[in-house]
Amino acid sequence: MTDKIGEKKMYETMKAKFVGLGDDNTQRKEFIHNVKVDTYTTLATNSSLVELLSVGLSRPKSLVRQDLIDKIAKS
Repeated sequence: MTDKIGEKKMYETMKAKFVGLGDDNTQRKEFIHNVKVDTYTTLATNSSLVELLSVGLSRPKSLVRQDLIDKIAKS
C-alpha cells in the first residue's frame, strides 16, 4: 500500500513538472500536443540547446529562440 502512495506522489510531482505526462483520460492528440509544447519550451529555455541549434541551423541564437517561442505560441 505504501508503494502505491509513493508512486502516486511521484506521479503528481512529475505531472506538475511535465504537462505532457497526461493521465488515463488524455487523448492521443492532446498528449502529442503537450509533448510538442514541452519540447519547444525546454529547447527555448536552455541556452546550451539554443546554441547547439543555432550552430546547426547557421542562424543567430536570438532568431532561433524567437522561432521556438513562435512555435510554442502557434501550437
